[in-house]
Amino acid sequence: MKLVTYFQNQNHNLGIIINDTVYNLTALNEAIPNSLLALLQSGEGAMAMVREVEIGLVTGKIKAEGIPY
Repeated sequence: MKLVTYFQNQNHNLGIIINDTVYNLTALNEAIPNSLLALLQSGEGAMAMVREVEIGLVTGKIKAEGIPY
């Protein structure tokens, strides 16, 4: 799992990189914090949500547009 913080549309976002594409985690699940620090402070429950999004993106169960990395 590769997590990144990136700047887009005047906002800092927390993203995940899958197949050279960055996906906005908070856009895919509003319960996921929008910063890496907040995610780490939120504990295992938040990381479990990130893993669920990752699996959904990899398996195609979640359809989303990302930005090229």
